[in-house]
Amino acid sequence: MRALSEGFSGEEFDLLVVGGGVTGACIARDAVLRGLSTALVERADFGAGTSANSLKILHGGLRDLRRLAVGAVRSGAREQAGWARMAPHLVDPLPFLLPTYRGPSQGRLALRVALSAAAALSPVRARDRPFPGWRMLTRDQARAHVADLPGDGLTGAALWHEGQMYSGARLVLALVQAAVAAGARAANHAQLEELLRSPDGSIRGARLRDTLDGGTWEIGARRVVVATGATARSLSGRLRGAPARRVRHSLALNVVLPDLGYRVAFALRSRWNGAARQLLFVPWRGRTILGTGHYPFDGAPEAFDPASQDPTPLLAEANAAWDGPRVRAEDVLLTHAGLLPAAAGDPGRVRLLRRPLVRDHAADGAAGLVSVVSVRFSYARKLAESVVDALCRELRGADLRPADSYLPLPGGEPAEPGRADAVEAAAGVALAPDVRDHLLRCYGSGAAAVVTAMREVRDWDRRVVAGAPVIFGQLVHAARHEMGRTVDDLLYRRTELGPRALVDDRAEELAAAALALARGDHGVIAQVMGRVGDDDGS
Repeated sequence: MRALSEGFSGEEFDLLVVGGGVTGACIARDAVLRGLSTALVERADFGAGTSANSLKILHGGLRDLRRLAVGAVRSGAREQAGWARMAPHLVDPLPFLLPTYRGPSQGRLALRVALSAAAALSPVRARDRPFPGWRMLTRDQARAHVADLPGDGLTGAALWHEGQMYSGARLVLALVQAAVAAGARAANHAQLEELLRSPDGSIRGARLRDTLDGGTWEIGARRVVVATGATARSLSGRLRGAPARRVRHSLALNVVLPDLGYRVAFALRSRWNGAARQLLFVPWRGRTILGTGHYPFDGAPEAFDPASQDPTPLLAEANAAWDGPRVRAEDVLLTHAGLLPAAAGDPGRVRLLRRPLVRDHAADGAAGLVSVVSVRFSYARKLAESVVDALCRELRGADLRPADSYLPLPGGEPAEPGRADAVEAAAGVALAPDVRDHLLRCYGSGAAAVVTAMREVRDWDRRVVAGAPVIFGQLVHAARHEMGRTVDDLLYRRTELGPRALVDDRAEELAAAALALARGDHGVIAQVMGRVGDDDGS
């Protein structure tokens, strides 16, 4: 994958997708697989916005059963299985425990019926389901998994499996890589400045600006899809010259905590501002993620600063909901904050949108402009499919769907016996088991080829952070071949040291050295390696 506008300027595309989160990446991949010439641009880095703020869970539709949304339950089960099929190296089964309590709505019978119905409604054949089935637990069995469950009225629990992303950022990157491999163009750190119009007012292209070097370029595009998450509606309004329109959002908070020792994710009943809801504790790669707390947000989404958000409301809500150890502010390793679209209503309450928003702005005087707002990571592929259906009908006169909508993403080809041995052989040195396994999880079927290329780099197998499996060769590979252009790109998205709260000065120096090496500045390496020392924590 090449970064920037190399060979990009002046090109003509059927479709320009603005926004490189999971929704935009899915749209770009789907469109190019159907033969639409496609460009994808992201003003920051791929997967850096709302897509990065998650519990790392790919839900299977069970939550939709509570509102009797049968279609959503079926779609959720299909999509969850689809993600596991497209990227088996990046998606794991996550045991999920939901306590049951005395009473009709939270009781064992109600949950048993719900789980039985969800299994019956699933369009996925039992032999093709990627995760184990569900079972009911007694009170003692539930407490054996999570001893700190609130005990007042506890009768047991249900245990089932959801999908968990090993790396949400790499999953988004794999979608972008798949689109590029199929012929799409992609650029991160590329800001859409303005739309270009024909004399009749229809869209004919866009002017783009590189946010790192300031360069600008123009491309032609017959259709433009804005999929920028929380800013999609306001950005589409600005692009068509419409007056600013107030749009409601929810502030979504997740916090990363040290490993609390739980090996299952579990839900707690919570109350916020008089409304009942659930908070989740999720084990993930040596950490525990608590969330998601949703709170009113009244500011402009363009001015939203994730780093300045205070996790105190979420901590207070969690501490009031369970009997476990208090979660203190000093325990928080990292706060993830993002904006989600909210439904209209009482400004003191939060009601998330249940369905995505797709608007063709032809009726607004901007023929060729479409805005898309998603509501759930796991449904992004399905949403993209419906958006591209409409675009194909306009541009080609037919849906042109590929024979298989769940083609493996790069690295997701079925596992072959001896893949770990192939990585060891490619390395030519004895890799620590955690490093080898991490490389297999990041690159899947391509791990051996990536390791072979890494060996050209001096100190390629040096750990970036003591005790973590990320190695220096990954940083260089990300800078050379995965469009990693900044230190944060490398540490927060290509390796996810950042989301695990493991970034330190040494990691930042090594990431800067990798970027310099990718630019051909070999002199930097010796300087940096001399400063960071030889201790790699192996």
